[in-house]
Amino acid sequence: GNAWYRTSFTVPAEARDKTPLLLYFAGVRLNAWVYVNGKLAGSQTRGVLERGQPFTIPIDGLVRPNGVNTVVVRVDSEDYFGGIYQPVWLTTKKGVSG
Repeated sequence: GNAWYRTSFTVPAEARDKTPLLLYFAGVRLNAWVYVNGKLAGSQTRGVLERGQPFTIPIDGLVRPNGVNTVVVRVDSEDYFGGIYQPVWLTTKKGVSG
């Protein structure tokens, strides 16, 4: 079924002028739709062999650099087990892990 997650964040001063600005998801099972400040930033759908692989969602243009931002994530597991089970963080580097 579906699970919904919500959190808020501010962009650190050292990242305000950098691009790309990305949300890095270390582990989500299975399909995810990511909204930033009420707008769809992107989605990630996974096949059976790709479950739990890290992914990034670009959020340039959707964030308030000097204010509070809200992230909402809908996860659909399509089976009995699912959700966000690893950390999520804000980064300016593609391919970041750890």
